Amino acid sequence: MGRLSFRRNISSAFFALLAFIPSAQARSIHDCVVTSEVLPFLNPAGAPVIHVRVNDHDVGAFFSTFTTRTSVWNAKGFGFYRQDPVRTMSVTGTGGNYSTHVESLQIGQSSLKDLTALLVDERPPRAPDGLLLMVDIGWDILGNYHVLIDRYSREMAIFIYDTAPDCPDIGTLLKDPGPFIPLVSFDDESPSSIR
Repeated sequence: MGRLSFRRNISSAFFALLAFIPSAQARSIHDCVVTSEVLPFLNPAGAPVIHVRVNDHDVGAFFSTFTTRTSVWNAKGFGFYRQDPVRTMSVTGTGGNYSTHVESLQIGQSSLKDLTALLVDERPPRAPDGLLLMVDIGWDILGNYHVLIDRYSREMAIFIYDTAPDCPDIGTLLKDPGPFIPLVSFDDESPSSIR
């Protein structure tokens, strides 16, 4: 009998306390986007190529969600130096590259400073608008953001989304996303398809 009375008292006290706590209001999706960049891409197919700045030079960059580490091509005038040797693997086999220091990488209005990237000792190709295609932005950078690619409008967005309980689930951004391929981590570094 004492226990039952004790529970009733706790319940009524608990409900009385709830009346004084302001109700938490859910934020809108727009309120939960912390930072974002919307960028046009320069090519109609393949990995999107965007306009970026590397060490204060205007260049093109691939946005490559299947590349583990960001890499830069070794072009005259950029001052990239070979640092530590790095073993690399790609669809064409294994090989060796070097790490290098990138002073700055500017993507839209966002700027990253003092990056370590892979140095690719090949002649850089040209981007669709004539820029040197100098950078392959990899999962080491993209893994910190959500990436939304809109091929129809030839734009892409990178953004950070707040995961607080009062924010809607990120999956509600697309009303009818249709078929999609979820990505999972491969060797805790690069993404790979699970389907």
